[in-house]
Amino acid sequence: MKTPAKISNIELFSKTAKKLGLTVTPIPTEKNKNLCSISLGNKFYFLSSKAPGFYPNAKRWGAHLTGSKQLTQKMLTKLGYKTIRSNFLAPSAYTSFTAFFAQTQKVTKKFPVILKPDDGLDGRGIKYVANNTVLKREMKTFYLKNTTVIIQPIITDPEYRILIINKKVELVHSKDFRSIVGDGTQTIASLLSHIPAKNLNVDFISMQYSLTGYTSTSILPEGIQFPYHIVKDSSATHYQYKSFSKALTSWANKLVTDLSIDTFAIDLFVKADLKDPSGYTIIELNSNPGLAHYYYACNDTVQPDRICNKVLRTYFGLK
Repeated sequence: MKTPAKISNIELFSKTAKKLGLTVTPIPTEKNKNLCSISLGNKFYFLSSKAPGFYPNAKRWGAHLTGSKQLTQKMLTKLGYKTIRSNFLAPSAYTSFTAFFAQTQKVTKKFPVILKPDDGLDGRGIKYVANNTVLKREMKTFYLKNTTVIIQPIITDPEYRILIINKKVELVHSKDFRSIVGDGTQTIASLLSHIPAKNLNVDFISMQYSLTGYTSTSILPEGIQFPYHIVKDSSATHYQYKSFSKALTSWANKLVTDLSIDTFAIDLFVKADLKDPSGYTIIELNSNPGLAHYYYACNDTVQPDRICNKVLRTYFGLK
């Protein structure tokens, strides 16, 4: 089956709106070139990949909560949800890099670890760190940029996303490592050469060589995946849009109530079974989850179109 062409979230919402007879009007500003409005008569809302986002009923303060991983974790922990053991270090709290790195070493009990910017989105800025030399190099970058950094252990449990729109679970799917796929003829080095250098995690790739026994000159067998980055992206390994377990929906509904947020995505590790919320560990929340990437990441145009259609119909009161 041919993979659908890539489409942006703005394009997805715009084309869906037009099919519903709604008016889409670009209103670019100096700070937000892709801002537009979707309207029906006198009712409208602003649409943007930045604030205010894609969803008309989303609460403004939800973006503030999910925009800081530290704040998110504090709230979730307070509410009794399991989160990843994390250490947050703010460069502004230290008078020198020496002091900053001394605290880093104090809280880093063993390798490997993951470093994340507190305000990072879509996996940007995440680093896999295998030793103290790399740790010092990466922490120096965070220090010079005055960016609060999160230090977390590596967790190998399967990762999933639960997508909640207007208080309802709409989609549950897996997330897999960013990987190349073998064709049975090319070496791993050749396949990796097609990936932009900035997207390759050298230390993580080295670990994969150790785990698999492959080398850069190995021919990667057809259909076999070789991960090149610690970040995981949406996948269709598990892709569910109906018949969710009662335990999962009950857990998700409680989280909606506890946070008072109607629309968001939950990224989480699952210890054993999706039907058992006692094994859930929340990674982070996203208050403005995209839909368009499912076209190519999961080879699906039906569910993103359906959800987008439902969002607009609900807001504008269309049958």
